[in-house]
Amino acid sequence: MKGILKFKNNDSSVKDVDIKKGILNQHNWSQPHGKFNVLSEDSKGLYFESEPLIKTTYSQDTLKLYEAGIIKEHSVGFITVQSEFDTNEKARIIKEIKLLEGSNVTLGANENTPFTGFKSMTLEQTNSQVNKI
Repeated sequence: MKGILKFKNNDSSVKDVDIKKGILNQHNWSQPHGKFNVLSEDSKGLYFESEPLIKTTYSQDTLKLYEAGIIKEHSVGFITVQSEFDTNEKARIIKEIKLLEGSNVTLGANENTPFTGFKSMTLEQTNSQVNKI
């Protein structure tokens, strides 16, 4: 069965989300990278920015994998709150979720979750910020 996540295309659908939720490495709760700084929804979907990755070996490895283009996608962990089955689409339409976390992933369920770059920082600058933490 396929699923379709419907977005409301406004901030009301994410306004109640605790942006202190974690950014995880490959959905692994024992490998947190940091927290959301910005979480919003636009016509393309869910948008986020996070604080610099914490100084751990797995976070440093993740930065290298981003740089090499191996990690290019993202994913979210969520609980479905409201959904319905659309017989025309032959799919479950997910209308409301409870967001648990966001993750960098090697291969996401949705390929339309690209890494769009480090906001105004090079990898070297990002690493420098991480080293200060």
